[in-house]
Amino acid sequence: MERATHFLAELGYTVRDVSNQASLGYDLYAVRDGDDVGCEVKGSIGDRIAVDVQASEVDFAREVRGPTRSLLYVVDKIQLEERGGEIRGVDGRERPYWDWRPSDRAITPTAYRFMLPLREG
Repeated sequence: MERATHFLAELGYTVRDVSNQASLGYDLYAVRDGDDVGCEVKGSIGDRIAVDVQASEVDFAREVRGPTRSLLYVVDKIQLEERGGEIRGVDGRERPYWDWRPSDRAITPTAYRFMLPLREG
């Protein structure tokens, strides 16, 4: 989140963390001269060829219109470092995907939600 915030701030955006707001479909909201960005952030210590995304994240990316843009910001190959008894992620490869709109071919369902019947049996 810090890396994505810094990335957007360096481009002149004012960035707000909205990750605590359920079902928005993005973690950061950024604004610069009428250009609004909903940024979903993903991070991994491994070398990623895919990331897990939630339905709300895909829905937002597919539905954005007008001045709002979507950005999938991936940082992988993160190194873990201990400083003062606290473990932090450092370095890593940053990969921003501007105007991210995943097609059906680009996403694979990995889980399903089964609604339990109201009656047993």
